[in-house]
Amino acid sequence: METLDQPVQNNDNPYAACYNCGEKQGAPVGMTWWGGILGPKMMKHVKCGACGTKYNGNTGRSNNGKIAVYVVVTTVIAVGVAIAIAQM
Repeated sequence: METLDQPVQNNDNPYAACYNCGEKQGAPVGMTWWGGILGPKMMKHVKCGACGTKYNGNTGRSNNGKIAVYVVVTTVIAVGVAIAIAQM
């Protein structure tokens, strides 16, 4: 018979396990060279406390492909804005 007053399991770390070592010791990354403050928050970028690998905290996989797209898109936007300002 089940009891309804069992304690709820407390998940101290809400991030997925690291794809490199399998540990669930992820901590959010605050700032990066490629995304400043906004990029890591958009991609749920976390750093494994056990091995130091940085990965997606939702999926547990690498963010490298998403980072490449982010850098290309933001570079194209920045160049476009610079050209528009130069033509004013």
